[in-house]
Amino acid sequence: MHLTHINVYLVMLSLCISVLTSYLALFFVGKSTESKTQKVSKICIGGIGFGLGIWAMHFIAMTAMHVSFQYDWFMTLLSLLIAILASSLSFYKLFNTPNKMPAILLSCSLLSAGIISMHYLGIYAIKFKGIMIFNWFYVVLSIVIAFIICFAALNIFYLFKKGSSILLINKWTSAVLMGLSIASMHFISMMGIAFHPDPSAAYEINPVEHSLFLLIVVLVTSFIIISSLLLAGYENKVMREAAKWGEERYQSLFLHNPDAIFTFDLEGRFMTINPAGEALTGYKAEEIIGQSFAPLIAEEDLEKTYSHFQKCLSGESQEYKVWAISKDNRRVYVNVKNTPIIMGDQIIGAYSICSDITELYTTQQALKEKQSLYQSILTTMSDGLVVIDTEGKMLLANEKAAAMVNYDYEDFQKTTPLSPSWQLIREDGSCYLPEEKPIYQTLKTGKAFYRQNIGVKLSDENGSENILWISANTAPLVMDGVLKGVVVTYRDISKEKKQEDTLKVSNEIMSTLIENLQFGVLEEDENRNILLANEECFKIFGSSASPKDFYGMNIKDLSGHIMRFFPEKINVKKQTETIIHNKKMVTDEILLNNSRLIRRTYIPIFSNELYKGHFWKIEDITEERKLEESLYIAKEEAEKANRAKSEFLSKMSHELRTPLNAILGFAQILEYDSEEPLTFQQNQKVQEILQGGRHLLHLINEVLDLSSIESGHTAFQFEHAVFEELLEQSLALVQKQADEMNVTLEIIELPEIPIILNVDTTRFQQILINLLTNAIKYNRKNGNVSLAACKKDQYVTLAVKDTGQGIPAHDLPHIFEPFYRGSDVKGRIEGTGVGLSIAKMMTEKMGGEMSVASEAGRGSTFTITFPFTEDFVFPRTKEMKKGTYRFSSRKVLYIEDSASNTALMYQVLKNIPGIELFTSKTAGEGILLAKSLLPDIIMLDLHMPDMNGLEVFRILKKTGSTRFIPVIAVSAAAMESDVEQALSSGFADYVTKPIDINQVMEVLYKHLEASFVSQ
Repeated sequence: MHLTHINVYLVMLSLCISVLTSYLALFFVGKSTESKTQKVSKICIGGIGFGLGIWAMHFIAMTAMHVSFQYDWFMTLLSLLIAILASSLSFYKLFNTPNKMPAILLSCSLLSAGIISMHYLGIYAIKFKGIMIFNWFYVVLSIVIAFIICFAALNIFYLFKKGSSILLINKWTSAVLMGLSIASMHFISMMGIAFHPDPSAAYEINPVEHSLFLLIVVLVTSFIIISSLLLAGYENKVMREAAKWGEERYQSLFLHNPDAIFTFDLEGRFMTINPAGEALTGYKAEEIIGQSFAPLIAEEDLEKTYSHFQKCLSGESQEYKVWAISKDNRRVYVNVKNTPIIMGDQIIGAYSICSDITELYTTQQALKEKQSLYQSILTTMSDGLVVIDTEGKMLLANEKAAAMVNYDYEDFQKTTPLSPSWQLIREDGSCYLPEEKPIYQTLKTGKAFYRQNIGVKLSDENGSENILWISANTAPLVMDGVLKGVVVTYRDISKEKKQEDTLKVSNEIMSTLIENLQFGVLEEDENRNILLANEECFKIFGSSASPKDFYGMNIKDLSGHIMRFFPEKINVKKQTETIIHNKKMVTDEILLNNSRLIRRTYIPIFSNELYKGHFWKIEDITEERKLEESLYIAKEEAEKANRAKSEFLSKMSHELRTPLNAILGFAQILEYDSEEPLTFQQNQKVQEILQGGRHLLHLINEVLDLSSIESGHTAFQFEHAVFEELLEQSLALVQKQADEMNVTLEIIELPEIPIILNVDTTRFQQILINLLTNAIKYNRKNGNVSLAACKKDQYVTLAVKDTGQGIPAHDLPHIFEPFYRGSDVKGRIEGTGVGLSIAKMMTEKMGGEMSVASEAGRGSTFTITFPFTEDFVFPRTKEMKKGTYRFSSRKVLYIEDSASNTALMYQVLKNIPGIELFTSKTAGEGILLAKSLLPDIIMLDLHMPDMNGLEVFRILKKTGSTRFIPVIAVSAAAMESDVEQALSSGFADYVTKPIDINQVMEVLYKHLEASFVSQ
């Protein structure tokens, strides 16, 4: 039997039941946004309603067939239960699965399975005697169509769900599609079923049972239709009331909202503005609607505003802060919240709420500046700062506080100075008990403590302990009259403490030193109160009182005690007041009544240019003055003896040189006479005369040199010179003597780099020549003199070694004594015993040292050591010209009382071309001759019988016609002091007697113009 005849009205009723049932379910499911319990209950109600609906639709559709069926009640109720469970589970999964597509697929699968299960269980519940044949094509088609349409319905329902509400159109669309899916599945499935009754079986239907079943179906159907209509009406009413209430609420919020509210179109133009917005911008609604928001935004924030507006139009709500410009150009800082305006699925503009936070911003900025200022103060403070609450917990600390006690800043904030680990000690070394700490005392009593010097025991990385000394202040932190904690500041005074301890030790040392001084000390402040004094000060005045008894006492209170020692004729008080008033260092001497002589020195005390007090140094110089007087007398006697010695040496030198001048002078004339040359024998005798005379002259010169050096009158002309050059020059000067003695001179060692000495080159060569001549003179025939020089550090050492007989050991300690000669050479070798003494003295005067080492029979080694310099560069010198001088006609006046000396000078100058000699025997005659003759040069003997040579010189220099004529001193006075006196008086040069012909010629060449003829 095929179902070809059906009741169309019942079919339509079944379809309506499907749609209304779907709407009923979606109504409850769409409202499931409350608590979890309410949500589950409404999902269950929706599931039961939907299960009942599809169950009723199924049986109404079965009734629409022109066939009456009888059903198995158990299977029928089971199909209803499955429909309800499947529907409830499907809706639960739909709204409790986070991902949209998996939720729809899972819900659609559950719902389709429930509908199909209910349908075929309902078919199976038919009590049919016969065969039902299923067309599986229609069966599968019904399942597929049911799934597809159900998927579409749920997708529409879910897709357009906005927040917790679902639009009415979406609910009805989804309900129609779901109703169609149920009906389509049912009727397509029924098209695929063929009923073949058993002809032999009696097919009877129980009218009562059938009627009851139909009654149930009718009741369920009526319930669904009535509920759906009532719910639809109710929802419509609720929606209208909600819309009305929402509009009123929006208008109220819009118009009366204290914040500015704007709506913008997609171009950023104003669409609406509330009164608060008008007050914020200064524009009326009619002035601003349709205008862009850009002119109301500060230029620096315009790009930022555009960026946030575009993000809002893309669907993202935005919140940001910008500077707005009002109509009167007032800058307003606003907090902006932008929300997109969505109509359907389109964004049509933006909803903006703006709050004026200018005052808040200003307050916050001021607070930030204060916080920054406070933080800067805390950071830059040189002192550590800590704030502790009443429980000992640290509330605030700066980094300096942590660094000072070797703590990391974060670790420091976790500790507390009240902790037992903080070991604090007093200046006397005792430890603070916890309850004795100033912080604890301030917390306990509310009393502040200032400048508490406290030691903090610290441990370094190596575990060794040291003490940090701090000066701490504690003050109570009181708020609203309640003690909230304590503020602690402290600074590192370890350096000051160390200085204080050092100063204390220094003061103790100073006090001990002052007490043991051999002179009196008295210190007063600016008001003349005694600050310091020592016992010696009071002993000088005959007092045995302790100085400390007078500390703090004004000096005026002691004046009576002290004044009795001063003579009445001296107004000491007035003198003292004058000294103090002048505020300058003064030293004076006063003879006391007890014949003691005291010296007092006043020193004003200043600090930072402010006058702070007085310091007196009082000395009893009675014995010192007696000693000075005795020393002065001794000095006068010594100087008198020295003058007598000098006068004797000068006189002796003059008396010896005068005859020597004739002896050596005429001997040189004979030696150099080319007109009447000497015979060989005569020349030998003249050489003996010269040798003897020169020896005597050498002896005189050495005695004078020794005297000059001993008295300290020898002047040294220091200059830089090359050591090697001085050595070579000295060797050249003694080479002839070495050749005569068959002694070999050799240099065995010299430094690789030239040595620069700063010496008097003449005196240095004199030292070298003395050592070399001695090494030659005291050597043996065919002997050897070796020289070795080396440098060490900043000194150069020269050793002069000979191969002579050596110096006996008993003579070595005396070898540098003046006039000392070894016992083995007296009378055997010519000498005076003065040369080595002079050489050693000159060596020491130039900063060097001289020593000797000798071994009898093996020779002697004399060593000299001089400092050298490495940073001196010699200036470039001009090349010396070679040639001879020729004089044009020149007049020379020689004033000399000795006829022999005059004759000698005549012999010296007679053969020199261009020189004409004039002589005078007296000073007076010489002065007149100089005025009339006007010579080119005057040679003046300093010891004339009628007038002293210096007086003659002064007369010549005062005379206009002779004042510019160079005057050469000629004298037998050869002491260095005589030469210096003459040259300092203005003499052009000085020639000593006996004269050296070569020296005379050099002086004339020097002071007379001569033509130079190159060789």
